This record gives sequence, structure tokens and C-alpha cells, in this order.
Amino acid sequence: MVGTFRFVKNGKGQFYELMLIEHTTDGPVLRLKHFNAGLIGWEDKAQVYSYPLIEYRQGIAVFEREDKKSRLTYSRTKESLSVVLDEPSDGKPHSEYFNFRLVE
Repeated sequence: MVGTFRFVKNGKGQFYELMLIEHTTDGPVLRLKHFNAGLIGWEDKAQVYSYPLIEYRQGIAVFEREDKKSRLTYSRTKESLSVVLDEPSDGKPHSEYFNFRLVE
């Protein structure tokens, strides 16, 4: 599965994220790369953030980096998708919330 995310502020794209969930011999892994406007990459050319699936249940999938530095939790309902990014900031736990809803 392939997806994209675009963060827009004041009508301008601030950054972009390309993501891929691929099946490996150890199970599904979410892979991410980030880009500024102009498609200027954040990571080195060959660097990718990998988040193996660590938990799955009805409507919820949790991916966590092997170094435990960050975790992404996807929660889905019939009309919405919520994503929580948990990662430390200044040595303290920090969570960012992204909430999406179905638009008809």
C-alpha cells in the first residue's frame, strides 16, 4: 500500500511525506520519507524510517521503530481516521494528533 501526506499552512505546502506499507518476512512494515517544498528530502538518499507493525486489532494498527524512538497509531472508524505520532521532544514524551474525516 502506498500513500502520501501533505501538510499545508496558510495555503502553502510546508512538507510532504511518502509512505509505503510492505510485507516482509517478519510481517508488515511502514516505511516513510519526508520532503520540504520543492521535493527536497529530509533524509539522506538511502535513508528510510521503518516502522514494523507491533499491534493490530479491529480498527487499530500500531507501528513502532525498532529503536523505539517513535510510534504511529492509526485508528479507523467508519467515517474517520486518527493518527497519533508519539516521540520524545526535549527528552519528554510528546504526542501529535492528526484527525481526518470522510468528506462526501
